Amino acid sequence: HHDASGRAQLIQIIIQIYLVCALPLLLMVCLLQTCWLTPCNPLLLGCGIAIAFLHFFVELLYQLLRYEQRSILLITIQLGSALITACCTLAFLYQTQLGIASILLAQLITLILGTGVGIAYYRTTIYRHSTRFTLTGHTTKQYLLYGLPFIPNTLFAWFLASGDRWMLAEYATLHDVGIYALADMGCQLFQLLILNSWAGSYLPYILKNYMLNPTQILAIERTNLTYMVACMIGCIVCILFGYFTCTPLIMWLLPTAYHTAIAPLWILLLGQICLLGSYFASTFIQFHKKRWFLSLGLCIPALINIVLNYCWIPMFGLTGCTYATLCAYCIYFLITLCYNLFLQKQVLLRSVHEAHKTLFIPAYFNGSHTTTHATQKELELTKF
Repeated sequence: HHDASGRAQLIQIIIQIYLVCALPLLLMVCLLQTCWLTPCNPLLLGCGIAIAFLHFFVELLYQLLRYEQRSILLITIQLGSALITACCTLAFLYQTQLGIASILLAQLITLILGTGVGIAYYRTTIYRHSTRFTLTGHTTKQYLLYGLPFIPNTLFAWFLASGDRWMLAEYATLHDVGIYALADMGCQLFQLLILNSWAGSYLPYILKNYMLNPTQILAIERTNLTYMVACMIGCIVCILFGYFTCTPLIMWLLPTAYHTAIAPLWILLLGQICLLGSYFASTFIQFHKKRWFLSLGLCIPALINIVLNYCWIPMFGLTGCTYATLCAYCIYFLITLCYNLFLQKQVLLRSVHEAHKTLFIPAYFNGSHTTTHATQKELELTKF
């Protein structure tokens, strides 16, 4: 929504607020661990705290690159980070014999390098647009109020994605949990290849279109929903094609003990298509900053998922769990789409109201209380 200067100032605000909030919390964790809780390895504690602190800056860099559509640079940094992490982990494991500390040290080195890349990117592309900014209590409060509603959204999304395994462990067997986890790997692959790519390419594109064409925003949104329908239908066709053509291949590749994961895989992938549709429908909502809906929109699907799992797992086992997940994602898609259509209607009514004021107020002050035939026709057209 901002120009280059506005984006630079926004990044400064985010970083300053993070430092104000995170540093005291991390210091409190250190004091609690050293004074009251059971002492642990100082190396593990230090690495864990440093990783938690630096992860924010690397993730912020990734978000900036996504919204600026720098996909090649983003992929290069992510691949480089994965390679460095793997090499450092192997080197530390074989050379230092530090055990789990080797993994943490490798992650810490990668995050330090990623933070350095982020600082360099900020200095070369964003810093020149920035102006001196001093964080105030009012600004901090404003952005904290914007951000706090998204905490329940993250928790509900996490529970919707992972809570099924808890329910399976409680009402079924650990074997079912393992089979579900194997089937869920297909969903993770869908998120990696489709949803993450969508968030890194299409989302910045559509938000930029909204911003540059405010008078055509409803037409752009209709096009967006058309793309949504086309993508969902295309994904459904691909899944149906894959079900009939790839199932024999998967059965040949997987051991016999894992064949029961094939049927839940296709059901869970249908749920991911509903999630993809909700991504399309939520772009218009994101642009209008309806943060309370975005933060609580997953509440109802997550609760329905719990209820359906509670009812269906004892009766149908793993199949009931997969269908409960599919129903939850379908409900989330329908809720998001309905709110999208409601918001479009509000925008249309507001534009008609503004057009009405523009057309009639000058006529009123000129002493004319009549409306021309052309004006009446324009107003009738705006209803559609």
